[in-house]
Amino acid sequence: MKPAIVGWRTDQPAMTQQYAVWAGWWRLESVMLSQKEQDCVVALNACGAACLYCAAACVKSDDIKMMASCIAHDLECADFCRMAAASISRGDTHSRAITAICANICDVCAAECGKHKADHCVACAEACGRCAAACHAMIS
Repeated sequence: MKPAIVGWRTDQPAMTQQYAVWAGWWRLESVMLSQKEQDCVVALNACGAACLYCAAACVKSDDIKMMASCIAHDLECADFCRMAAASISRGDTHSRAITAICANICDVCAAECGKHKADHCVACAEACGRCAAACHAMIS
């Protein structure tokens, strides 16, 4: 039997909407995120997007070998940001640990992107710095 959605609150922001799913005896209900968690999820999503944009722009650069480390850090950071945002949004038991790792990855990515003068690298370094700060704030 497939679960049926029995309720959806539209009076909440999209990332904190509550829903309930029934499948016989099983019910799943989302949890409301605290303001600190919401801020962190927003920063994580913005950072992930900035990292993907930076990686795509670095691939198109004239000296791609020089940008190889930046691209690798961008892709790793984007992956962890998406995973951390999803984990926090679901209220997973390991979200704090994932967020702590993500904060470190964002710090490393910010340092790497900060070495380059390209606008996309500067923007990525700034997004990574804001994201790391939001992650550190959430886990402290």
